[in-house]
Amino acid sequence: AGAGGAVSFMGNQGRGNRVVFVVDVSGSMSATSQVGNATISRFELLKKELSKSLGQLRGGVQYQVLYFSDFAWPHDEVDS
Repeated sequence: AGAGGAVSFMGNQGRGNRVVFVVDVSGSMSATSQVGNATISRFELLKKELSKSLGQLRGGVQYQVLYFSDFAWPHDEVDS
């Protein structure tokens, strides 16, 4: 009810009862960055941020994860 729950993902914040996470899983996500004293791939950082964001959603908030590379697909489908 109301404005829904707060959500934060990769520095972006919003509110809602329905949330869609659109995440890049293309080859460029294998590039690495320095985070503190560790080197981490963009993909590993994405997974950590997505897990954190999903864990912070309040009960009743509906969400969908869409992955994209050359095309997009929902998280409950496997690319054959």
